[in-house]
Amino acid sequence: MAEEKIREFHLPTRIIFGVGSLSTLGKEAKKLGEKALVIGGRKSFETHFKPKVESLLEKEGIKLSFFYGWEGEPDTEIVEEGRRIGEKEKVDLIIAIGGGSVIDCGKAISGVIGKKGSVEEFLEGKELPPSSLPFIAIPTTAGTGSEVTNNAVLINKKKIYKKSLRAPFLNPKLAIVDPVLTLTLPPHITAYTGLDALAQLMEAYVSLGSNPITDSFCIKGLKFISQSLKKAFENGEDISHRYNMSLAALLSGMALTNAGLGAVHGLAHPIGVRWGIPHGLICGVLLPYVVRFNMEYCKKKYAELCQILTGIKDAYHLPIFLTQLLWDLGINDRLRNWGIKEKDLAWIAENSFSGSMLKNPRRPNKDELVKEILVPCL
Repeated sequence: MAEEKIREFHLPTRIIFGVGSLSTLGKEAKKLGEKALVIGGRKSFETHFKPKVESLLEKEGIKLSFFYGWEGEPDTEIVEEGRRIGEKEKVDLIIAIGGGSVIDCGKAISGVIGKKGSVEEFLEGKELPPSSLPFIAIPTTAGTGSEVTNNAVLINKKKIYKKSLRAPFLNPKLAIVDPVLTLTLPPHITAYTGLDALAQLMEAYVSLGSNPITDSFCIKGLKFISQSLKKAFENGEDISHRYNMSLAALLSGMALTNAGLGAVHGLAHPIGVRWGIPHGLICGVLLPYVVRFNMEYCKKKYAELCQILTGIKDAYHLPIFLTQLLWDLGINDRLRNWGIKEKDLAWIAENSFSGSMLKNPRRPNKDELVKEILVPCL
């Protein structure tokens, strides 16, 4: 047996999973705090989730403050606003219910609240003191896996960058994953978030940081996606497929927080922050091109992934399948459809060398990214 690298796997988040598991929120929250800041996202939070959450928490005597109504991915100013509310109300617990952006916002607030220094400073290198308020994450989409990761992805709109606030203590104390909460997702959001989970599982599987534990999560998660992504897109009211997609997203978060990701996510960050494109959509569109780019560096693993997703053990068939999947999900976008021009490609490549890119199985340079991924995707 070849010498094996010593690996580490870390997952401190307690998980409650299953249909109807939101009902546990009140009693679980009571164990962690007495005064909670509840974070939502879009205004639809008030209609779909606020009444139920409010009832469950108030039944246990928990005092509540709310922060919701903002749109899109969280930027530093949004986090600072939530932080100010939490500090003013002297909360001792943060609860976020929403998609990955909402959970990342809550995670960041839980990490910076009560500390000296701005969110921007912590993103740009100032050491984040090792403590955070207890944080409960409740996903309402099936894509990011943010409910079990130790990083919060934030945007700085003024400086035009997207970075992760990352620390071991940022993992949520508790994740409540109730597939029922995803039943209201429209088809296009089902597609975008599902593609994010797919990209995360595939990238974590071939990442330079992968190991047998993360590989097992990726394999199982991709089996769920192969069974249920298209069916959840076609019939969002089928709880069995929503259940599978929630599990796939959860497993993708468990895998990526330990194994890392790759070029898809490295490139998606600058595109997302500058052009405002939904993250999962960007990942889905880039994925076939990145697979081709990496092909000779992880052909065996790509063949294994292709067999899981299609039944055909042929690495070269994988990007063909992924392209067809996009069409099946009603997606035929290319970079130019978003207003990206050839003169923008060098900027995208220059700003893609994040932690994600460092784990890509092929170590690229800027010119290779432009020539072999971005130009063909244009």
